[in-house]
Amino acid sequence: MVFLGGDAVGKTFLLYKMKLGEHISTIPTLGFNVESIQYKGYNYTVWDIGGMEKMVPLWKHYLSGIERIVFIINGSRGNLRQYYAELFMKVVEYYRTNVSKEQEINDKILILSNIFEMNEIQINLEEFVDDIKNKTKFLGKISSIQCSAFKDEPEKLKILIFDFFIK
Repeated sequence: MVFLGGDAVGKTFLLYKMKLGEHISTIPTLGFNVESIQYKGYNYTVWDIGGMEKMVPLWKHYLSGIERIVFIINGSRGNLRQYYAELFMKVVEYYRTNVSKEQEINDKILILSNIFEMNEIQINLEEFVDDIKNKTKFLGKISSIQCSAFKDEPEKLKILIFDFFIK
């Protein structure tokens, strides 16, 4: 499983909250973090790949062999909606070009809207997903959830993410 998304969307915070069960201070990821997380008797290897601009072209190298992608956005930053849509389109392009032309990403990708603060410019997740489907000509199913990595309990975060892929 790989966590991808823009810079400062909470990928690393989410990874370590699920792994350690507590809040930790994070810094921008200059590469990647990888951890094993136990859940319901399974051992999940989760890669957290940096989202800074210079890292985005390298994402394609992390997609090979990955069965699940969690694309994370900061749902509190409505002004970055277009930027997140462009990043998502790169993920789809990288997957199709470098991993599998025949195999669609159906049921392999989850968009997670991480809410940091409540404000009036939140991203409407349903509209965001519809917009992405239209722009990428993505014919598959795109699932999405909203959470708060800061406020939600670690077990709830695991349920939201891991149970999505188990079903």
